[in-house]
Amino acid sequence: MLTTRITSEIRAALEDAARESGTSLSQEVELRLRDSLKREHKRPPDVLALAEAIAQVIEKIQQRTGRQWREDAWTGQAVRCGIDFLVGHFAAFGEAVTPPSVEKAAEKAAEEAAARGLPFIEEERDRSPAGVGEIEAAKVITMIEHFRGWPEAQLRHVVVWSKELYRYLQLLRDLGSGAERFETSIQMERRR
Repeated sequence: MLTTRITSEIRAALEDAARESGTSLSQEVELRLRDSLKREHKRPPDVLALAEAIAQVIEKIQQRTGRQWREDAWTGQAVRCGIDFLVGHFAAFGEAVTPPSVEKAAEKAAEEAAARGLPFIEEERDRSPAGVGEIEAAKVITMIEHFRGWPEAQLRHVVVWSKELYRYLQLLRDLGSGAERFETSIQMERRR
């Protein structure tokens, strides 16, 4: 048992979060403490620093435009460009040489497709920084969007299933569904 004092504002925020996720206050506090400790030990300092720098870029762009990046296309484009510029500034410079692990993964994918009798078109993109970046981003997007449309009653059990899945659920709740925003924009475009 741990007894601690917190401000009424923090307690209210934790109670709101617990209510939203369908957990008790104690479970919410424990989950957040566990996530905090995991993040400290699993994420290298440069990754945490980049995440913070990206957050600052987004906040500054939103202050300048007066709009949210998820709700306004112009602001969203400014955020994409700002993040690209930020990462470009801090990333390594020089010739981009394909890492052996990327070459091996591309070869393995071709072998697995051939073994299953599936057509496989080997593309240079599978070995390019843009291709690898998109593939890994797509994996994260897939995990975040996984819970889209689930009934709230089922989502309450996600914490029990897996802490990692719970983190993706929290990302979906905080970011909203990009797929839903895309579908809405298509529907609005068709109505015009």
